[in-house]
Amino acid sequence: MIALVLLMSGAVLAESRLPAGTVIEASHVSGCQAPCALVGRQLTRTVFEGREVVLGDTKMPDLVQRNALVTLVARKGAMRLEAEGRALGAGGEGEEISVMNTATRRVVSGTVLASGLVEVRP
Repeated sequence: MIALVLLMSGAVLAESRLPAGTVIEASHVSGCQAPCALVGRQLTRTVFEGREVVLGDTKMPDLVQRNALVTLVARKGAMRLEAEGRALGAGGEGEEISVMNTATRRVVSGTVLASGLVEVRP
């Protein structure tokens, strides 16, 4: 009876245990109307089978993984400098992460622009 009430109220339920970090696919959830705002988002906490999945438990997926090699980009006017760096944390588009410049070993923070691309301020 409880499950029926949840489904009637428009709740989106996990079809199986979904660990934190899982990028949600349509097959992972039930009760989600197309287009489903949860599909393609990454879970920030574990959700157990039959439990409700809410938008607040998700974020945009990480485009940069921790310890991944990335391209650091610094722009000033028409000048653009690039260097190789190593991500010290994971992050999605628009998120700020710490990155170590592999040539100088200096740690800087930058904004994730795309997969493997981080912009730093000069």
